[in-house]
Amino acid sequence: MKKILLCAATPPEIEPTINYFKAQSYPKPHAFDLNQVSVDIQLTGVGMTATTYALTRYLKDNNPDLILNAGIAGAYNSSAMLGTVYQVVSEEIADQGAIDKNGRFIDLFELRLLAENEKPYQGKKLIPKLPDFTSNIPVKTGHGITLNTVSGETHQIQQLRARVSADLETMESAAVFYVACMESIPVLALRSISNHVEPRNRANWNIPLAIERLNQTLIACIHQLNDNPTF
Repeated sequence: MKKILLCAATPPEIEPTINYFKAQSYPKPHAFDLNQVSVDIQLTGVGMTATTYALTRYLKDNNPDLILNAGIAGAYNSSAMLGTVYQVVSEEIADQGAIDKNGRFIDLFELRLLAENEKPYQGKKLIPKLPDFTSNIPVKTGHGITLNTVSGETHQIQQLRARVSADLETMESAAVFYVACMESIPVLALRSISNHVEPRNRANWNIPLAIERLNQTLIACIHQLNDNPTF
């Protein structure tokens, strides 16, 4: 039986999926079993530090065949509809570096603290092995950036747009990708758009819709993984 680690930062992001499968399978306190896959559940907490710790602690005693990372995200494309689900295929940590005396951001690669292709990076990006099974599931693919301080102010957003090309931003995905790349574990990262990256205005957000669409896709993906566990 193949093992999947399903991880998310907070309970509400994946609670509908957990409830759905636990109602019809063989539930355990932090897991459920289907016919051909078992799914462990890990709530990592918010941010890269908490996520890295939670995954590292889990992997100390477990060897999953796939990490399935799920959550909500902000979209950089203003035309992206809220609730749209993306498969994130590459990631960058976008605020790890230094600020020079003129206010310019310098990443670790320009600082020569990392080489662009030093493990686990490929051309400055984190690109894990991806499972090949999503062709019949309606998701977009995109590049993500991960931040310790998410965008919400015009100048900050303009600076980010000038130096990175991204479809969406989160506070955790790069940590998942980093650990997965270091441990050679395939990753399926699903993120549903809850808001656009713009001056912060929660009135424009739709978290319930994002969570609903995320879990619809997540349930379909787990069913497909169970039907064809070739990852």
